[in-house]
Amino acid sequence: MDHSRQSILILTTLPMIFAIFLNHKLMKDSTLIRAAIFIPALTSVIVTDTIFRMILGDSDGALANQVLSFIGLSPIEWRYGVGSGMFLMVTLASWRWMGG
Repeated sequence: MDHSRQSILILTTLPMIFAIFLNHKLMKDSTLIRAAIFIPALTSVIVTDTIFRMILGDSDGALANQVLSFIGLSPIEWRYGVGSGMFLMVTLASWRWMGG
């Protein structure tokens, strides 16, 4: 599935699920969760890029690669793999526009 279809699928279903979840009667203290979901819409593209580079960088010191090493898997070059690169693009686009 290509980037556009993945982004459309994620950006139509997840916000709807979040809206139903946050407007449920049993949901308490949803203001903090709403703010956390809306933060990506407020951040600039540069800040978003910096955060994603720290989490999904190609070095062994990146957070995602440290987690993979901790559970016994080898680090991934996130930006250069076909599957991981597409995953990274879809995740970045979805995270950036989820709250806006």
